[in-house]
Amino acid sequence: VHRQPHDLDGRFRFSVKNLPFLKSMINKIKVNDIGEPIVNENFESTVSHLFFAGPATAYSHGPTFRFIAGVRRTSEVLINHIKSHIKLT
Repeated sequence: VHRQPHDLDGRFRFSVKNLPFLKSMINKIKVNDIGEPIVNENFESTVSHLFFAGPATAYSHGPTFRFIAGVRRTSEVLINHIKSHIKLT
């Protein structure tokens, strides 16, 4: 688990810069001024097929998505989006 830098209110903040596995694409992910990814209505970042959920999406979707309360909506949106793009043969 990576500890996130915090701002003056003492809360920990998510930042894509703290995720080593994203190092190769970090410059392609559009972020806000504190490093949170900007995601669309389907929770997809500016890197195609790279989705974020939880605290990482609070900037784009609102503070509810930082907590358990946002999990149901996030999962519904992600599942429906992914299902709509899967080609069944």
